[in-house]
Amino acid sequence: MISTGTDLAYKVGLDELATGNGVYITAVGRRVDGAGNYRSTLITRPDGAVMLQLRRADSAGTEIPLAPLQTIPGISYTPGSLLHLRLQVVGTFPTTLRAKAWPDGTPEPAAWQQTVTDSTPALQGAGRAGLLAYLSGTATNAPVTVNLDDLTIKRVAE
Repeated sequence: MISTGTDLAYKVGLDELATGNGVYITAVGRRVDGAGNYRSTLITRPDGAVMLQLRRADSAGTEIPLAPLQTIPGISYTPGSLLHLRLQVVGTFPTTLRAKAWPDGTPEPAAWQQTVTDSTPALQGAGRAGLLAYLSGTATNAPVTVNLDDLTIKRVAE
């Protein structure tokens, strides 16, 4: 699906917490060929903290934070449990990005935990969505298994 309006949701679980800087699970809401992408990154830290950040990446893959890295209050990740993440990337000039994360078995929060707008010209076209997972280079307990489930990607009416 190629679109300027995407609503992406999934569940993620880890078999263990990673050492070092943790595990990064990235939802790409819009990847414009040759230009870069808009994304949300969910990070699990060795102490169970769960962090969230909206970002964009340029064509070389360099990530630019669009919002501060935020620890999600009230969530302490335990291996084997599941987290939900939802990302919306909607519109052009500007594009609005929204993200939220919550533990499985609890209701989806009504409010978005992060919302930003961005008007980077190269990213104002239609693009594709997807997922990435990355184990920090400082982790010493590889491999860490990332399980993804219930992925949905929907076009959002604008």
